[in-house]
Amino acid sequence: MSEEEADEDACGQVDKENQQPYDPHVDGIRAKSELGLSGDVVMKLASTLPEGQNYKIYADNYFTCVPLVVKLLDRGIHYVGTARQVSLPNCNLEDD
Repeated sequence: MSEEEADEDACGQVDKENQQPYDPHVDGIRAKSELGLSGDVVMKLASTLPEGQNYKIYADNYFTCVPLVVKLLDRGIHYVGTARQVSLPNCNLEDD
């Protein structure tokens, strides 16, 4: 794994302009998020859904990462999405 790949956050989102992991602002203070920009967007939208109502979110690989799926499941929200290898640490997928 390259140093650049190691710097990516759990969702694999990197601010390409600065080549730094995305840091969301919390009350005007920069705070690192384990979900990155895409995961934060999904959680913000999902926050409007009531818990435990068997909702399902469908998304492409830009939004998919394991920590996001876990956080959504903790709220009783299911997730279906495609994933990139970099978003699945310690998971060896077979090549076609």
